[in-house]
Amino acid sequence: MANFTRIRRVTQSGGSRYESGRMPPQQVLWALHFVYGSEKEAQELLAQLRQPVPERLAG
Repeated sequence: MANFTRIRRVTQSGGSRYESGRMPPQQVLWALHFVYGSEKEAQELLAQLRQPVPERLAG
């Protein structure tokens, strides 16, 4: 774990909280999918992220 967190510039305590079952923020999950997922997964996620924001959420 220490090597994983060091390479990703995350503190050991920051990594441990997710090991113990806490869900990471959605943005972190997206980043992990882009970096460690397959090319197909990355392309699918990118297509979802590029969808227009619904008017009710646009502010």
